[in-house]
Amino acid sequence: MAKNPGCFKPGLVPWNKGTNFSPPGSEHTRFQKGHKPATWLPIGSERVTKDGYLERKMTDTGYPPGTG
Repeated sequence: MAKNPGCFKPGLVPWNKGTNFSPPGSEHTRFQKGHKPATWLPIGSERVTKDGYLERKMTDTGYPPGTG
């Protein structure tokens, strides 16, 4: 008896290898150009971290700083 019967054996190919999953209708709910997430804040916005530090948003590009 195998240690873990739910695992693939070496060399076994899964039945769904090479297939793509795209639920019907999901094209309508994907991110679209010009839309921003509900959590987006403008540059210059400030927040206080749980450690008490004041952080100011300096760029929209994310990390690393100074890329945009």
